Amino acid sequence: MTVSPLASRLLLLLAALATSGLLAADTNAASATAASLPPIVVMAGRMERPLTNMPAAVQVIDRRALAESGATSVDDALDRIVGADHVSYGLPGAGVKFDLRGLTSDYQSKSALVLMDGRRVNEAFQGNVEYAQLVPDNVDHVTVIKGPGSYAYGSGALGGVVDIASRSGRNTEPFVELSAAGGNYETYTAHADAGGQFGAFDAYAGVGHVQTAGYRPVPTELAVDWDAEDYFGNFGWAPGPNDEFRLLSGFYDGDGTDREGPRTVQRSYETAVWNHAWDPDHDELLTLRGYNTLEHSTYDVILSGIYRDYHLQTSGADVQETLHPCEDLHVLFGGDLRQDSADITDFGSFDHNEWMAGLFAEGDIDLTDKLVLSLGARFDKHELFDGRVSPRAALLYRVEPDMEAYASASQAYRTPGISDRYIDTLFHVAGIGNVEIVGNPDLKPTIITCYETGIRQRIGKTASWSADIFHNDIRDAFDFEQTPSFSLKSVNASRSYTQGIEAEGQVNLGGGFDLFATASYTQGKVTEDIDPDVINKRMACLAPMKAATGIGWHTDRQSHGFSGCYEGGRFEDARNTTKLGAYTLFNWTSRYALTQNFSLTLTLDNLFDHSYRVYDLTEPTGIQAVGRRFMIGGEARF
Repeated sequence: MTVSPLASRLLLLLAALATSGLLAADTNAASATAASLPPIVVMAGRMERPLTNMPAAVQVIDRRALAESGATSVDDALDRIVGADHVSYGLPGAGVKFDLRGLTSDYQSKSALVLMDGRRVNEAFQGNVEYAQLVPDNVDHVTVIKGPGSYAYGSGALGGVVDIASRSGRNTEPFVELSAAGGNYETYTAHADAGGQFGAFDAYAGVGHVQTAGYRPVPTELAVDWDAEDYFGNFGWAPGPNDEFRLLSGFYDGDGTDREGPRTVQRSYETAVWNHAWDPDHDELLTLRGYNTLEHSTYDVILSGIYRDYHLQTSGADVQETLHPCEDLHVLFGGDLRQDSADITDFGSFDHNEWMAGLFAEGDIDLTDKLVLSLGARFDKHELFDGRVSPRAALLYRVEPDMEAYASASQAYRTPGISDRYIDTLFHVAGIGNVEIVGNPDLKPTIITCYETGIRQRIGKTASWSADIFHNDIRDAFDFEQTPSFSLKSVNASRSYTQGIEAEGQVNLGGGFDLFATASYTQGKVTEDIDPDVINKRMACLAPMKAATGIGWHTDRQSHGFSGCYEGGRFEDARNTTKLGAYTLFNWTSRYALTQNFSLTLTLDNLFDHSYRVYDLTEPTGIQAVGRRFMIGGEARF
């Protein structure tokens, strides 16, 4: 692999940081302050724990980092998640791949489970995530938990869990916020929100708009453009000290052109939650939750001559009880029920719905003052598949008051989606033409077994670092075989592994300056497959080396951040015949408060207008990504 001099300097900087003991956890943005590192409470599985008690690799992106990133969708703010594979070739509305731990062979983002306030965001048909519909203005923080999560959430959490918490008005003085920005590619955003605490009630509501004229990745094709509105509300009522009721609801409406042709999407969702604290002093909490997601999408696929019309629905409910029966034991147990429905008009059409249910339990046992044992297990029954148990066991050892080491072993699975089993469509591949893809009702779940160990440390109140090593064994993965009618059908025909090392760090340099760095190396190969030409080849779409670094400066009135990221070269195909080159990108963000209520913002992505290509299923040599992008805007808060 050839690395540019610029990338070499970036890697040297990362190496210097590593030898200085500054590779750290919980880095969010170049300008994020590290002046103090308070305990952060996150959800490990379903159990709420302080970050220092987490026997897993975790990163939290807080509200400030989301705002300062200038992100137009949540995935834009996930660029600095160490080891993550984030591929996006366009502007708002463009297709996105976001995967964890080297699980990149699928052409969509199916290996990570995405939750929003406990509601599954992965859609019912393919299990994919439309990151364009996740608006960062409405998000309070994002927690990324790396490693299998089926022991808590069931099917789908192979590489990890992205847990999104929405903004609310809880314990907040009433406020109104307005923001707007515009930039090149005729890209514009606007958002208005308001909220606050009003006695026993709290409320937050937001409305936004995003649009872009897009760009032409291939001169003979249409520009990839997008125009969308979103509406969101989060309303809470606490009638007494032990109870809270909460209702969240939203609607997203977008249309534009993607790589295949014109498309539209409408998504509405609701979540209702009741929390009852039996004994707040002992962390004993009952939670009841119900949710529903409806989606209607259309695709006018020009090259294949197909008009796709998808009606999807996911409805679910769960109950969980947290108990603290003694000082050395925390336990959680409960169950959930979900139904997925898909009414599909495509090259071949069908209407299908199915249910799945699960029982789960997890707990932390303090074996000694320094050693904690975490156990978790879940039993799932899918309407069309045998019951399955997903276990996890982990140990956390407190080396020092400010340092923890941990190790874990776990197993997760992904049930074949409705699409995998019943789809019948034509897909156009450049240079080949239309290819028919048909589902396989006899598919079995894909299974992953993971082993992980890691360490993290906080250095005073101004620095922290972490590192972890993992190994994943993946079996019964899907690959396509040709049928007698020359169509392609998915079969359980592949076995592979991924393994790697991840490290990160942050430090406050004083004088308002902060520095962060992340680096990861991931190896992955196919060990068994029906195609002998892919055995012992690198996993498709996997970039082994990734690194990022940045410096930020902030005062009471302004903040500025400069960051760079490096992505190693990757093969587009499983046979490793087409390789996309490595690239290095640099970004700049600025925020300046003109008055107490009004600020100016500037975001520059791909600052030096670097030309590079990223993965695309329809183009054998990838697709040209957009060049330099800028957004200039203003924000007001009252």
